[in-house]
Amino acid sequence: MARALPILVILGIAVYSFFDVLQTKPGDFRRFSRTSWLVIVLVPILGAALWFIAGRPRRSRKGYGPPRIISLRGSQQQVAPDDDPTFIRKLDEEAWRRKRDKARDQETQGKESPDDDQPDGDAQPPREGPAPGGPGISPA
Repeated sequence: MARALPILVILGIAVYSFFDVLQTKPGDFRRFSRTSWLVIVLVPILGAALWFIAGRPRRSRKGYGPPRIISLRGSQQQVAPDDDPTFIRKLDEEAWRRKRDKARDQETQGKESPDDDQPDGDAQPPREGPAPGGPGISPA
């Protein structure tokens, strides 16, 4: 393991510098073009050292800035969900639907209970007490 550690470190620096060359903007290269730097960086120790010393763009006082996003589709920036207008619109529509459905449910529950207790139009309500003409009762 002790013998493999220096090889892994050198390989890691070479891979890092290779991808750093790929992510650098075309106008920011110093000394050579991108193609030249990609070939130079492939030389294990010397290439990475030259890139960091003589080829890498100089840092401004603010640093390198935010990380760049590599996209195969072009220069599309990722948008956070709360900044995406379609996502916000979708949330508003879902909230409106839930509110509408809740109001409909309350409306239908309120109408069903009184209708069930109403008798039909021709039927008479039941009377209390004995039926007319029963025993011991004469019709008047």
